[in-house]
Formats: sequence, structure tokens, C-alpha cells
Amino acid sequence: MRLLILLLLILLPGSLLAAGKVTRIAKHIDAQIVAQQTAVQPGQPLRIAVRLQMDSSWHIYWKNPGDAGLATAVDWMLPEGCTISNLEWPQPHLFGDPPEVCYGYEGQVLLMATLTPPATITTPTLTIGATVELLACQDVCIPGKGKLELAIPVADASSETEWSQQFQESAALVPASTETISGASVQRTSQGLQLLVPIQTDTENAWFFAAEEGVIDHSGQQSATPDGNGLVLMLPASPFPNKDATRLRGVLVIGKHRAIELDLPLPAVE
Repeated sequence: MRLLILLLLILLPGSLLAAGKVTRIAKHIDAQIVAQQTAVQPGQPLRIAVRLQMDSSWHIYWKNPGDAGLATAVDWMLPEGCTISNLEWPQPHLFGDPPEVCYGYEGQVLLMATLTPPATITTPTLTIGATVELLACQDVCIPGKGKLELAIPVADASSETEWSQQFQESAALVPASTETISGASVQRTSQGLQLLVPIQTDTENAWFFAAEEGVIDHSGQQSATPDGNGLVLMLPASPFPNKDATRLRGVLVIGKHRAIELDLPLPAVE
């Protein structure tokens, strides 16, 4: 059986082995599951993703939609013995104007995760499923929900697929962990929150995307200034504060090519 699978890997186009059926889960939004490798190897992690393709001028939302919208959600359905990591969210973009500013994506986005199969697999293929729920918006908004599926061969060897380059490009847009930025801190002020990140950088086009509601004002003006210790970013407080919030979580985007994931303790409200 394994010999047959290997023969299929050679004879069939990679796109047939590494991508599920394209499904229009909402008007103007296509979705499918894609994989970075042509086959699953027992016990070896495999990068997969929900690929979302939006028609021109349409967008969907990040894990925190901002002032309006609906967070995009992916619910995986896995074969027995498989585990999967949390979604890797590429840095979001800003949509809209005050008083409603939203966080999301346009064009195409890969919501990636790492699948780990069991060390022993007795079937010739693994079928991975996902239910995706989202809101597609332009001048109007259209809810969407759909089920996706990818059947990928099991083999002792695999190769990169045609999606590999897109996986690499998407991985470059996933924010770097806060572990690489030591010394970041946040303080409460009369204007809101003062975020200090000890990196030397151009302060233009710096923006903090809060991962949770009720911490900052999404549509408020953020001002960035340099000081001797790095970058200081003033974040306006949320007009509807979550009094139970104890952490400042989110993504600091600097320019087009640098994003840092932050998870910092919030000082208590006095």
C-alpha cells in the first residue's frame, strides 16, 4: 500500500494532493484547506492552513474584529490521535474610519496551524476537516459558514507543494513572539495606556492591534515617539473598559514588514 501511495505522489500533480476542494462559504469568499507537504509522515508535524480568498474590495476579520464585525473562527475536525496547534494569525490591517475602525484581511490570507499525527497510522490517507465561520464585508456585510475537507496521503516521504511559497510568505507576516523583546512594559496614564517597547525603530506607521475588546479605543489616535529606551506608544483607553482585563495582548505593527506579539501585565486601575 505504501508503495502505491508513493507512486501516486510521483504521478499526481501536487495541487491535487495538497489542497481540498474550493468552497464558496460566503458570497465573495472562497475557502479551502491546503498543506505545505504532499503527504503526511507518521509522527512528523505538518503545516496546514485554511486559505481564504476574497473578491476585490471585500474583507474579513481578525481574531479581534475591532469596533464592528465578527472574528473569523476555525473549528478543526481531526482523525483520532492527531493534535493541532493554535492558529497562526498574520498581522492584520485597518479598515474603516472613526468611530468604527476594524481589524482584518483583504485579498488572500492563510490561517496556518501545525498538525501532529500519531507515530503509527494504519490508513492510507488522513482526512482533515474544518468548519469556518466569518463575516465578509464591503459596503454591506454577509455572514458565511462552511465545512472544508482535505484528504492527504500517508507516506514515508513527502515533498514541498505548490503552496510552500505562500506558507513561507504567510509565516513571515506572523508576529514575532514577545519572548524576543525583553523589557517591554505598559503603564496607565490620564490619557490611557503608555506602551514602552525597547527597540530602536522609525516611529512612523506604528500601530498596536489589541487582541481583546475593552482595553483600548480601537478607533482612537495612537501617537508614537522615540525616547532613550526605545519606542513609546500612547494608546487611548477604551470607552467601554473591561474592568476584569489584567493583560495587554495584541500585535505591534511597525511599517509593512515588522510585527511583534505582546502579552504584558496591565497595572491595576487605581
